[in-house]
Amino acid sequence: MQALRACVEKRVELLDAGFLAAIGAYKASAEARGDRAVAVLFTGIREATLAAVASRMPASMQVGAKPQKPSAPSVVSLVRERHPQHT
Repeated sequence: MQALRACVEKRVELLDAGFLAAIGAYKASAEARGDRAVAVLFTGIREATLAAVASRMPASMQVGAKPQKPSAPSVVSLVRERHPQHT
C-alpha cells in the first residue's frame, strides 16, 4: 500500500475527476466479474488519490479539522457528494 501511495503522490497533479470516474468504473467492472482482488486494488487507488488531494488542502478544509469559522466542505466530501456512484 505504501508503494501505491507513493505513486499517487508523485502524480497527484494529474489526477482529476475523470481519473476518479474511470477508477470507479474499473472497480464496478471488476466487481461485476467477481474479481474481488482487482476491485480492492481500485478501491485502494481511489482512497489513496482522495487522501493525497485532501492532504494538499488547507488544514481548515481537511476532514476532521476543527473549523475556525464556517468552512467549505472538504474535497473528499465534495467528490463523494458530486460523484456518489464512485463511493
